[in-house]
Parts: sequence; structure tokens; C-alpha cells
Amino acid sequence: MIIASIIVADKILKEYFKSSFQGKHREVRTKGNGFGVRKEAGKQKVKENLFRKKEQNKAELKQKRNNKEKNDWKNIGEGNWREYLSPTIELLENKGAVSGIMAKHLKILKIISAAMLCFCALALGKERQKGKTTMTGIGYALLLGGGISNFIDRMKKGSVTDYVRFPKFPVKKISELVFNLSDFGIFAGVFCLLFRKK
Repeated sequence: MIIASIIVADKILKEYFKSSFQGKHREVRTKGNGFGVRKEAGKQKVKENLFRKKEQNKAELKQKRNNKEKNDWKNIGEGNWREYLSPTIELLENKGAVSGIMAKHLKILKIISAAMLCFCALALGKERQKGKTTMTGIGYALLLGGGISNFIDRMKKGSVTDYVRFPKFPVKKISELVFNLSDFGIFAGVFCLLFRKK
């Protein structure tokens, strides 16, 4: 029941937002040709000094960003959670996993997804044999529902449609991500498995 509910609800929301946006959506951008390397007229031009300088700047920016994120997480309890979790609708086609990971290795991603779904299905079957509802069983059902919905999208059109973003969330990496209902099902499933009674 949980599995079917997540799949059906997610599909309805995806179709609704697609028709509302009338095709005005974006794709997750993947990284280009590499830092300090620029393609020009079919040739790659690399300037070592420029590369080193950019690498230093890149390292400094990364350090500043890491420090800021640590402070963001540290001060997160002091803010307004209602504001943090105020969602906006942003339609996005994601060819990879979270944040576009493995977007260039779609076949491998499909194999990994299928293997994980099989594992969850077997684990859920084992839990159901106990004859009672457990937190573990609910967790695997939520993982399966969210996973199957995204897997269907990935197999059907090579990408997953995401549509919910939290731009005011104080941690930048999270504020930049776009989610769908299936993702929330997966997160809830992981939460149930992590905090189950052993």
C-alpha cells in the first residue's frame, strides 16, 4: 500500500507540474572540461601559471565554503524552521542521482538502482514473513516506493523529474538541491531503518 501510494502520488505531481510549467524546465549541469583547460577551435590550451593560480583560488574558496557550511549547521537551531522549509516549485530533469551524480554513467546507475531495489524487495519480503508491521518493514517499503518511482522515470526517459526546492535553507548545498516526492519517501525510509528498534 505504501509503495503504490508513493509511486502514484509522485507520478501525479510530476505530470501536474510538467503541464503547469509547459516545458519550461532545466537540466542538472555537469562539470565541463576541467579547471584551467579551455576548448578552443578543437584544441586544448593549458596555461600552467593560470592553472596554479586558479587552483589556489579554488582551494581558498573551498575552505571558506566549508567553514561557512560548518557555521550554517552550527547555527541552524537558532533560525526559523518555518522559513527554512518554505518550498518553491522548480521543475528540473536530473539525469543522475542526487545533485546529478553519475549523470554521465547512466547504465551503471541503472544497474546499481536495480540491485538496490532487489535487495529492498527481498528484505521487505523477509520482514513480512514475521506477520506483523515493523519499523524495518515500513522503512523498506518507503525505500521501494521512492526507488521504483524514480527508477521508472530513469528507464522510461533517461532522467528523473524533480520539482521541490528549499532555497531559504541555511546550508547552501541543500538549498541548491531539487527534490520530488519519491526522494522524500527514500529519506523517510532511511530514517526508519536508522532509528528502528533492534
